[in-house]
Amino acid sequence: NCALGIVQMRRLDEILSRRAQVARWYLDRLSDEPRIHLQRIGPEIEMSWFVFVVRLSDDYSQADRDAILEKLRAAGIGCSNYFTPIHLQPFYQDFGCRAGQFPITEALSARTVALPFHNGLCESDVDRVVATFRATL
Repeated sequence: NCALGIVQMRRLDEILSRRAQVARWYLDRLSDEPRIHLQRIGPEIEMSWFVFVVRLSDDYSQADRDAILEKLRAAGIGCSNYFTPIHLQPFYQDFGCRAGQFPITEALSARTVALPFHNGLCESDVDRVVATFRATL
């Protein structure tokens, strides 16, 4: 509600700073992983980091990605695919959108993994996520 939003706005700089730190931990630990692609962020860009998504290399299929997600979840790591392309979301089906219309978008989406990402993650949490993620690749 509005009251919660007002309180959060007072903490916005702190929240953004904390999320940027968590993102840096992930980026530092995953930058040498050849089996994934990290989002490129130009030096002039200030990210809000509402989610941390990696894309598996072209060697992986959607089934491979789904198996990786299941292994991560079995290890107690909350993760998800991110996200279903907009044209495949139920609302757009009513407008005639269908699978196959945007094959590049669909191929990229089939290989995305959203890793745990929130203000409460500490460095050891990120270390555990990264180690488990690498082991599942």
